[in-house]
Amino acid sequence: MKPQSTQKEKFAQYLELYKISPTDSDEVASYKVLDCAFDLFCALDALAKNHNAIKAKILNILNPKGE
Repeated sequence: MKPQSTQKEKFAQYLELYKISPTDSDEVASYKVLDCAFDLFCALDALAKNHNAIKAKILNILNPKGE
């Protein structure tokens, strides 16, 4: 597992892309945070789907049906 400081640094760099600043109104900051959360949710969903697809392929290779 990666050191937590490296993960925090990468996450901080990722958050910088959304340009959330202290001068943003609450509405603007909320929108940016929700946009970031939605992007992370979509990435996690895609990762889970890829994981399940790869798992199914591996199981089909290890336990082929019809043989």
